[in-house]
Amino acid sequence: MRARELAELFPFVTTDDDAINAARLLAEQSLPALLVSTPTASRTPSRPAPSYLSMFIDL
Repeated sequence: MRARELAELFPFVTTDDDAINAARLLAEQSLPALLVSTPTASRTPSRPAPSYLSMFIDL
């Protein structure tokens, strides 16, 4: 078995997307993290969901 056989598409947002759409994606799909892409499609490391939620909600 090769790693590519285990690979799955992971949802992502771009830096141009609204924060509310990113939060909705996290919540609706119960994602543990979010992959953020630049408009030119270069990927940045994923971040845990709580780190995004703390930016959206004043805790």
